[in-house]
Amino acid sequence: MAERFRAAVAGDAGAVAELQADGRDEVFRKAMALTVSRVTAERVAGLAVLAEWQLAPECRVWERVLLGKRAVEDPEAAVVRAGARVLGQMSLFSDEAQAALRDLAGHADAAVRLEAAEGLAARMGEGELEVMLELMEDEDARVRNWATFGVGSDAVLDSPAVRAGLRARLEDSQEETRLEAIWGLALRRDGEGLALLAARFEGERWVSGDEEAAEEVLEADELPGAAEVGRRLRRLAAGI
Repeated sequence: MAERFRAAVAGDAGAVAELQADGRDEVFRKAMALTVSRVTAERVAGLAVLAEWQLAPECRVWERVLLGKRAVEDPEAAVVRAGARVLGQMSLFSDEAQAALRDLAGHADAAVRLEAAEGLAARMGEGELEVMLELMEDEDARVRNWATFGVGSDAVLDSPAVRAGLRARLEDSQEETRLEAIWGLALRRDGEGLALLAARFEGERWVSGDEEAAEEVLEADELPGAAEVGRRLRRLAAGI
């Protein structure tokens, strides 16, 4: 175990993964101890192990949330990012982690905002939605993409503000984000989104995400040919 921790501190991602999969309490306690080390690399390694320890996120949530919140106050940027990662992994199980991530959405470091977007996407409520709509306009392309995915993929969250936010991303500089916006609008049976999705099938340039969106919109277990998918989507769009 000691050798794997030394490798983790040196930045060995494989060693971190092995420690995360090791469910022994002594691994958890050693990782916790590292989070208060005076050495930055040791704090980062301890947090990295704790973020996905034992591949069972529901285990020892409150301790990890506490350590994550402490870490995001650290003076070292790498530790702050690692702490945000811990909070993101715990967000599905902890309201406290969600609240901390909402606060981090305005952080100066884009990597921290990205962790916030990823974590908030796991469990969306009205408070998270407001923050994610702002992150959809972030200056960082990765943050915009994750926020657009988080909002777009949850079709239950539907309002004029949501649709306006998704439409704004149709002109995003990143293709992946533009596609997330198309899928998000189509899932809400939005006419513009359906027409854009139809055009992708008509032009025979669809990807797996297009297929998944079309299957859900058309309520089909298996899609017909591309031309027929396009026709069905066009008819649906025309009826809105």
